[in-house]
Amino acid sequence: MLDKKHITIGLICSVILTSCTQEIPPAPDMTDSAVITEGTAAEETVTEIQEETTAASRTSQTTETSAPVPETVSETSDTDIQEKTSETSAETTSVTSATHAAEDMLSGLSSPPPQVLPAPAKHYDKVFEVYSELYAHDLAPEDAEMTDDYEIDTSSAGDFSAELKYVLDGEEKSETVYFSVADTQPPVLLNSGWDINIKTGKDFDISKWVGVGDYYDDNITLSYTGELDTETEGKYPLTAVACDSSGNRTEWDITVNVVDTLPSSDYDDGDKLPFDEFIRDYGGEGTLGIDVSKWQGDIDFEKVRAAGCEFVIMRIGKDTDGIQADEKFDRNFKAAKDAGLRVGVYFYSCANSEDEIRADAKWIAEKLDGAGLDFPVAFDWESFSTYQNYHMSIHRLNELYKLFDRSMNSYGYDTMLYSSKNFLLNFWQTDKTVWLAHYTDRTNYTGRYELWQLSSTGRIDGIYGAVDLDIWYE
Repeated sequence: MLDKKHITIGLICSVILTSCTQEIPPAPDMTDSAVITEGTAAEETVTEIQEETTAASRTSQTTETSAPVPETVSETSDTDIQEKTSETSAETTSVTSATHAAEDMLSGLSSPPPQVLPAPAKHYDKVFEVYSELYAHDLAPEDAEMTDDYEIDTSSAGDFSAELKYVLDGEEKSETVYFSVADTQPPVLLNSGWDINIKTGKDFDISKWVGVGDYYDDNITLSYTGELDTETEGKYPLTAVACDSSGNRTEWDITVNVVDTLPSSDYDDGDKLPFDEFIRDYGGEGTLGIDVSKWQGDIDFEKVRAAGCEFVIMRIGKDTDGIQADEKFDRNFKAAKDAGLRVGVYFYSCANSEDEIRADAKWIAEKLDGAGLDFPVAFDWESFSTYQNYHMSIHRLNELYKLFDRSMNSYGYDTMLYSSKNFLLNFWQTDKTVWLAHYTDRTNYTGRYELWQLSSTGRIDGIYGAVDLDIWYE
């Protein structure tokens, strides 16, 4: 659609073209063969005009001198001449004004302001995994010698830039490079949800039955596909889906058993391993001991020591719904030391924040009150069965353990990490002392560990019931 500005310009241009048509004769027709060299045509045209002007001048001069024009009587009065002259002058002025206006407008249209070109596109050629170790030299040319090398933060996904300074081929250079950080790892399955039984008529909440963690995201979306009727008894095969904010997915099969009567959960502590057999089979490998809590009741540590046990690691407390001391800790700690056993402590935590971790460490230090230990304080975090409900990434819990270690160090105690083989392989990243839990005759865990909890069904004189058995590799 044309606006008023376009219509006005069109009319003005029309006036100019009409005026030009009346005053300038049409250009001669030229065929493709009538090619005139640039410059030559202009010179010939000027020459022709000069010749025509000279001839006209001579004709005028001849007429004035040799043949005077006789006086004639005009049929037009002086008034008419003045009026026509005035009209002609007005028209000429109007056309001239219109011409100038059009020229001004066309001049403005034909000479727009300089165009601002967009900045060159940034090419994010290099992509790095979130939380990966990255330095400036990783972004520089291969043969560059860095003059300013530094670690680059990769804790957030997105597109970034970095300033590089280096020497290449003897020349100092400075440049801005662009790179991306991305979360490409799918969520990690920590508990697949085995043996899911729900009572007929009850709702099914998948987050209460499975455990999933993500290296980057604190929050995972859990869902499932398939048909499930909790009002009707039966087995329902479903596909569970865990998805993170980057669109990475993990899928696995689960079966939900809808039953009228829930099965009983009889506990079987498996094969018993008497302490004398423990000594027979593993006595030459390291120092043998046990770990205990309130569940072992009142322990006779004199009998424990006489049975060949050399150390005991005991639970000092837990943080599940607020911090609580183990009911038997004070008694166990004194009695074990009095019996001449080496002692250590572990703390069972469900913390998911820095404040909770600091509070745990402070409480432990106050509870120990400067007492000496023969082992680092063990950090025991094992609520992986529904891990997503703690709303923290795998990376975040690893960072919380590092904070626990630093906090305990500030109180004068070292730490170690207690965990099973599965989570040491798929979850934890630490260079601290490791207390491995792997219930088998011979572990095939190839990572580094200083203690091995090899059984939860040990038997020893002085304790009624089962107890955990451990080897300390000094």
